[in-house]
Amino acid sequence: MTVDPIAPLRQRPAGNVGRTRDLGRDTKILDAALDLVSEQGRGAVSMEAIAARAGVSKSTVYRRWGNLADLLADAVDTITFASAPAATGNVRDDLVEGIIAASGCMDPRRQRIISALLSTGIDQAELVEALRIRFIDATAAAMKVAVQEQTDTEWPKASIELAVVIGLLTGLPHITGHPIDRADFERIVDDALLPLLAHRSC
Repeated sequence: MTVDPIAPLRQRPAGNVGRTRDLGRDTKILDAALDLVSEQGRGAVSMEAIAARAGVSKSTVYRRWGNLADLLADAVDTITFASAPAATGNVRDDLVEGIIAASGCMDPRRQRIISALLSTGIDQAELVEALRIRFIDATAAAMKVAVQEQTDTEWPKASIELAVVIGLLTGLPHITGHPIDRADFERIVDDALLPLLAHRSC
């Protein structure tokens, strides 16, 4: 997953003197930050480590971001979530395909980034709040598309079904020691989500 070139809102403004800021270098720095989160977790990431991974000087990074929190927040903002595909009428298959598409968790690097950030301590709550909301909203929307195509029941955002899916998407790799694959998505739907939905409809 490569981040798109953007103009981060938290960057320090460019100076009035000197060369125009290189957006390609910005992208390289943001991508390096996410690489390190993916490989080492949030706690091991520093401005110095990001500069080394991006192949730039520390001063290049500090000219753009005044602190690590702002840099990581801009990096996290580049993570996007796709809309769920249209429902086909097969609830089971629509749930599998929808959750895969919406979460983007078939990409092992992306999966590690999301899992690492969402398990970050409460002291980093501001950093991950926007990511948490977008991840949960995208997953909930995919489940809603699949299920409400067959029922008239409103899908509550704060549902136990959603909590179980989110918990498994972020926690299963820590238990199994490997990234989630398609078979894992199918087991999440078959062994956890569908039984819960069946109980709800009783």
